[in-house]
Amino acid sequence: MGNLSQNVTNHEAGKVPTLKKYPVVFLILLSVCCQCERQNDLEGVDQVVIDELERLGVNTDGKAEVEEKKLPEVLDDSHYGVVCLCCSDGGYDLEEYAEQWVTYTKVDIKGDCFEHKIEIFVISKDEDIACVYLAARENMAGGLYSINNEFCHI
Repeated sequence: MGNLSQNVTNHEAGKVPTLKKYPVVFLILLSVCCQCERQNDLEGVDQVVIDELERLGVNTDGKAEVEEKKLPEVLDDSHYGVVCLCCSDGGYDLEEYAEQWVTYTKVDIKGDCFEHKIEIFVISKDEDIACVYLAARENMAGGLYSINNEFCHI
């Protein structure tokens, strides 16, 4: 009771209580601010994608880019062939969505593959996650990676 009356007396005397005296309040405010920042990073992203990122424990590091694309009929060219391998290794089957319109969500994440900064791609169709894979942010590193790659940390 003495601390409360002292704080009231200090406040009345023009002294503002500091957050050092209220660590729980500080932690709550910090948590709320961090959640707001993450929500802003994922503004415009479908809830199914947000749920998948949370399930994977991904920490975003920038604003998401969302784009609609139609997948080719056969996913065996130099790009989609590698994407399909990454998807398969991650437990997804992108080939099931061939020749369909899908949503690509790309966002930088706080993680690395082979010590290079990475971004995560989530391919979704309506309420389904078609694939999740990683890509190096730096052009010189190049490369796509499965979310299960032992050298990638998400």
